[in-house]
Amino acid sequence: REMVAQDAAPEEALRAAAAEVSTPSATRRLRLFRDTLPPLLAKATESPSDTTLLVDLIFQTLPLYDDRASRKAVDDMVIQALSESTFMKTFAATLVQSMEKNLKVTSPLACFKLLRWSCYLLKWTQFATLSKGGFSRLANAQAVLSQVLMNGSFRQRRTCKQLFIRLFSESVGMYKMYIEEVKDLRIATKDSPAFINLILDFTVTSSSLFSEYKPVFLDLYVKTILSSKDRPSEAASEAFKPLFVDIGHEDFKNVILPSCIKMLKRNPEIVLKSIGHLLLTVRLDLSNYAMEFMPVILPQARHSDEERRNNALNIVGTLSDKSSDPDTLPSMFNAIKAILGGSEGKLSLPYQRIGMLNALEQLSRFPPKQISRLAPSVSSFLLTCYKGDGIEEVKLATLSTLGSWASVSSEAVQPDVVSFITAGLKEKDTLRKGHLKLIRVICRKSDSLTKVTSLLDHLIQLSKTGFSKATQRLDGIYALYAVSRLAAIDAKADGSIVKEKLWTLIAQSEPSLISVQLLSKLTDEDCLTCVDLLQSLLVDHLFRIQEYFSIQSLLQVLIYLVCHPSWAVRKIAYDATKNILSSSGALAEDLLFLFTSWLSLVGERVLILKQSDMDSFGDSQLPFIPSTEVLVKCLFLIAPYAIDHSQRSYARLILCSHHPCISSSGSPAGVWKRLQKRLKQQNISFTDLIFPNITVICKELLSKDGLFSSNKQEQRAALCSLATLMSISPNDTFVEFEKHFIELPDRTLHDGFSENDIKIFFTSEGQLSTEQGVYVAEAVASKNTKLAKGRFRAYDGQDAEPAKSDKRESSSIGKRETGKFTKKTAPVDKSKTAKEEARELQLKEEASTREKVGHVQENLALMLDALGELAIANPVFTHGQLPHLVNYIEPLLSSPIVSDAAFCAMLRLARCTAPPLCNWATEIAAAIHVMSVEDFEAVLDLMPVLIMEEDSKKRPPSGLFEKIVTGLTAACRMGPLPADSFTFVFPIMERILLSSKKTSLHDDVLQILSMHMDPILPLPRPRMLSVLYHVLSTIPAYHPSVGPMLNELCLGLKRDDLAQALIGVYAKEVHVRLACLTAIKCVPSHSVQRDLQVSTSLWIAVHDPEKAVAELAEELWDRFGFDVCADYSGIFDALSHKNHNVRAAAAEALTAALDENPDKIQDTLSTLFSLYIQDLGPGVEFGDTNWLGRQGIALALHSVADVLGSKDLPVVMTFLISRALADPNLDVRGRMINAGILIIDKHGKENVPLLFPIFESYLNKRASNEETYDLVREGVVIFTGALAKHLSKDDPKVHSVVEKLLDVLNTPSEAVQRAVSDCLSPLMVSKQEEAQSLVSRLLDRMMKCEKYGERRGAAFGLAGVVKGFRITSLKKYGIAATLQQGLEDRASAKSREGALLGFECLCEKLGRLFEPYVIKMLPLLLVSFSDQVLAVREAAECAARAMMSQLTGHGVKLVLPSLLKGLEDKAWRTKQSSVQLLGAMAYCAPQQLSQCLPKIVPKLTEVYDRICIWNL
Repeated sequence: REMVAQDAAPEEALRAAAAEVSTPSATRRLRLFRDTLPPLLAKATESPSDTTLLVDLIFQTLPLYDDRASRKAVDDMVIQALSESTFMKTFAATLVQSMEKNLKVTSPLACFKLLRWSCYLLKWTQFATLSKGGFSRLANAQAVLSQVLMNGSFRQRRTCKQLFIRLFSESVGMYKMYIEEVKDLRIATKDSPAFINLILDFTVTSSSLFSEYKPVFLDLYVKTILSSKDRPSEAASEAFKPLFVDIGHEDFKNVILPSCIKMLKRNPEIVLKSIGHLLLTVRLDLSNYAMEFMPVILPQARHSDEERRNNALNIVGTLSDKSSDPDTLPSMFNAIKAILGGSEGKLSLPYQRIGMLNALEQLSRFPPKQISRLAPSVSSFLLTCYKGDGIEEVKLATLSTLGSWASVSSEAVQPDVVSFITAGLKEKDTLRKGHLKLIRVICRKSDSLTKVTSLLDHLIQLSKTGFSKATQRLDGIYALYAVSRLAAIDAKADGSIVKEKLWTLIAQSEPSLISVQLLSKLTDEDCLTCVDLLQSLLVDHLFRIQEYFSIQSLLQVLIYLVCHPSWAVRKIAYDATKNILSSSGALAEDLLFLFTSWLSLVGERVLILKQSDMDSFGDSQLPFIPSTEVLVKCLFLIAPYAIDHSQRSYARLILCSHHPCISSSGSPAGVWKRLQKRLKQQNISFTDLIFPNITVICKELLSKDGLFSSNKQEQRAALCSLATLMSISPNDTFVEFEKHFIELPDRTLHDGFSENDIKIFFTSEGQLSTEQGVYVAEAVASKNTKLAKGRFRAYDGQDAEPAKSDKRESSSIGKRETGKFTKKTAPVDKSKTAKEEARELQLKEEASTREKVGHVQENLALMLDALGELAIANPVFTHGQLPHLVNYIEPLLSSPIVSDAAFCAMLRLARCTAPPLCNWATEIAAAIHVMSVEDFEAVLDLMPVLIMEEDSKKRPPSGLFEKIVTGLTAACRMGPLPADSFTFVFPIMERILLSSKKTSLHDDVLQILSMHMDPILPLPRPRMLSVLYHVLSTIPAYHPSVGPMLNELCLGLKRDDLAQALIGVYAKEVHVRLACLTAIKCVPSHSVQRDLQVSTSLWIAVHDPEKAVAELAEELWDRFGFDVCADYSGIFDALSHKNHNVRAAAAEALTAALDENPDKIQDTLSTLFSLYIQDLGPGVEFGDTNWLGRQGIALALHSVADVLGSKDLPVVMTFLISRALADPNLDVRGRMINAGILIIDKHGKENVPLLFPIFESYLNKRASNEETYDLVREGVVIFTGALAKHLSKDDPKVHSVVEKLLDVLNTPSEAVQRAVSDCLSPLMVSKQEEAQSLVSRLLDRMMKCEKYGERRGAAFGLAGVVKGFRITSLKKYGIAATLQQGLEDRASAKSREGALLGFECLCEKLGRLFEPYVIKMLPLLLVSFSDQVLAVREAAECAARAMMSQLTGHGVKLVLPSLLKGLEDKAWRTKQSSVQLLGAMAYCAPQQLSQCLPKIVPKLTEVYDRICIWNL
């Protein structure tokens, strides 16, 4: 753009720039005026049209450019361009025109720009010398525009002055040109007084310039002010103030005085005010000029126009103030006295006499010494005037004048004056009040008090009368003030007051002495009397006041007066309050607390006014709204005294300084800072006083007078106060707040609320919680005919007795109307029904509950708000407390009553995280809120699913968790987060990683976690380890990256964290358990402690079912040097773990521990039995949730079989029979049976006589519960069978046991059937003779029984029998042939299925011994895979799995060719059968499977490809 601008024609470039000048971009503006336009200046100024374009472009910026940088760029270019004469002329013309155009309507900023450009024009060019007319126009425009700025703010005035002072300082010649303009009156003083004042200010700074040009300004003053034809403005008179501050007697006498006298004689109404201002400004002794002014001023003092009189009286007062000659006062008095005496004619009109008396009053402003000499004469003269005048107004003016003289000198109070006052107290209301005002003035002067003691009795009576009659209350106040002053100096007077019982009478008539209602109606002068009275009572008679009156009510009046709308009243009340608090500092605390209440009252009224359309309101308590500054000054007045006399006031002062009434919402601590500065000026360091008293202050702020106040504004003040304390002493403040939060009873109450309590709370008043959503019809009978009353009535007459609808009542009314009155009792309300009474009672109870819940809600919400305020007040300190603070808020996020407040507090905590993470505070707080409220699955739904990389680039991060992860990634670009910020946001990352499937956020979150592994940092290591274990469990592919992270985390583990770090050994997955133990190897030795939980976890890992895990754990066990602990509570807990591997390992660990400590077996068994009973519980039928624990106990019993002794067997067997064998869970029951069998196998041989009676005893007893008995009987039979193998083969018991076992085979439980099968095998030694019949029975049952369970039981039984009779029995008893026949029997599906069941069980039971028969029956098995009956096909699959799992390597070689050949068969069923059998080879042993896979996979692939081609 720059190159184009330089090469193109200037006109085109300027037009292009004109289009850019209005851009709002500051960068483009700077580029335009710093880079684009300056190179064009030389060419543009060659052409007038181009110059005009450039100037117009500059002036376009006038209303647009309001930022400093843009303005500076334009100014720099203007200064550069002014060096070109062509530009200067055009710019000057445009500037003058623009200034004249904007003289009346312009903004201060535009004004300032024009003035600055005009100063640039004068400074950098010869414009002033080249064009005199142009300069004159420019200077006049400058004067008018400067008036706009000088009427503005302080900063605008300062800027304007600096602009011209700099111009005058740099060029005296320029200053002189402006003086010429002023001298020739081309700059009008009337229109631009501020500019004249500005030039005068500069002139006065130089003595040479002032002496040179003082005549010019004097002449200007005389011409424009004193000789003006119109009344000069006040601003015009003020403009010459610098001139008169240093004027001398010579100039005043020779120049000013003659003009003043002349104009006062000619046009006094024009110059009276200006001359008054002139005399007030000069620093001269006016004694020599007073009598020259008096003859021309006194006629104005008695003029009919009130304004003239007031201006004249001001001049007389000023002359009195500034006259030091002792002879001046008598002269002026005599002049006034002569006029009152008629020297200039009789003063027939009252205002004339009043004017002269007021002039005489102004003479009291002379120095007191001069007043004292003349006071007796003046007072006598005034008494004469009073007596000689019959007009009431004149008499009151006389009394006022006498009071003014008496206030200056006690000599004015002569005996005749006292007699005069005594008589005056008997005058009528108005005059009596005038005399009381005179007494007040006299009593204010201490040396005058002794002269009026004779008035005491009269004043006491007036006080009594005044306080007895409301109409004379004001007289009573005046009189009581005089009485209190007299009593302060005279003990006898005090005795007289007590004797007259004045205090008692006043206390009975007006307990508050002065009511606020009365004060609101009083004049300022009367209010001042009230101030004097309060000061006298509280300073001189505090003891009496405390005895008879409420100090609180008097102090309330004092606060009212200190905040009075009138400045005069406030000033006197302010001084009086100082005196009161100085004399009795104990009152400061009460005054401060009352001031707090006053602030709250003001705040409430202000709120009401804002919410209504009224400008004001009539309120007896608060007739006016004081300004904020008045309230602040009142606080500053009380503060020093309250601090000096009461520590309790510290908290109250902090609270008041943060009250919303006096502090702005933008800067809540603004007044607090001002208060500190004010106190520091009085050598009081408030912060130093706060530190040792922080406990008391916090307790006060968190009391019912602070945060828990019923007033919302006091609550807000307490919140802001706590925030300020947090910035002063964060640690102490936080400790105190935390202590209060922990001890808050509302937290316990909140946690104890039931769902019904919450429902009641959200139910409307007057409605039962059970009625929500149900329309409750009101029980009405004849009542619905009644008309509405009160404010609901439709017509005025409806408040009368409603008409009765009953006919008999109508007839009685008719009789009354005819004069036949009948006596009738009032109608009695029907009694409430029991249902209505019960409802009302319930309503009361629910109202009580609602109130209780509401109270807890309010208090908890306040504490949460306070916590948020504390946090945001000191983010740096809060950052270090984030992990701690979140524990207080997080439980309340799910609260139904304070969740919103908890969220706000959490949001503020989130804003205290380290930047730039705090920019995502809203999302972080929302995520924590969601996680606490929603269930786990609902939160997981918010997680983004794993998407393709291409799609992820197109999709912006819109989800909540995506935004947070984006923020975390951005925050970690420069390095890891601070530990506290990381700990705060870790639950969000934890929740993401706890997803049951991989999300698109996993990689980023794990990357962030990997950056926060420093062993030194205080991280939530146990939780980090736990979530990483979960990640490994759900997504094994992360093992390469997660493994090193686990190792690094364990490097920084603390002693207390090791037990939680070992939680990984309880994982279901082997690789997780290995990763956990590998990481534990990295734990420093000093972090390992002999902790029960640690040793238990490691001991369980030592007995892990996985050999690699067990070996690694054993290595750690030896390295840490742990010993087997005698406390097995941790192992007992692990028995009920959700993962089977943990339960199995715990069972083995328990056995190993008991092996080390055999003396613990009895206790351990007792504990196991107790746990079983506990887990069984009473409500199993409604959902068995604890069956895992019972399974663990079964595993434990199975495992401890090796360590049990003979003495333990009866206990264990009794438990199994009485409890375990009847377990409702099939799996538990089966494992209990297995445990019993193993115990019998281990110890049965030596304990047959001990165990057999137990089993027989149960089998012989009658059943109380058939279902339970059957279950237990099955187990006992199996136990008996297991024990029977230890009997001799000829023992008759064996046969009965076998029969019972065969019966139990019909139980449809695979675990039971397997157990019976195992029991049958060893018993077959005694059944050799009955072998054929036994086999036939089982074969028959297996092939023909109706129930599947019975057929499968027979198959298990057959397998057990064959194992007992040896493998030769298959051929000997025709079992193999029968199975083959059954498989070939196409008529009976049961036969085929039964044969396959037998085939499966024989494969499992006989193992490799059955392999020759497998190969023989393989073709039949292939055919069964394509059987038409589903049950047969399923049985074939099970048989195939059993077959393949038992094949040897040689067997696989024999089977595989025939299966592969079947794949080549054209019949699809044969092909399908071969494929299914090949699939069953997955159940082969790993070694055999590895041998055959290279042959199977290619063939299966080939078959698959053919199928695809056929499909196509």
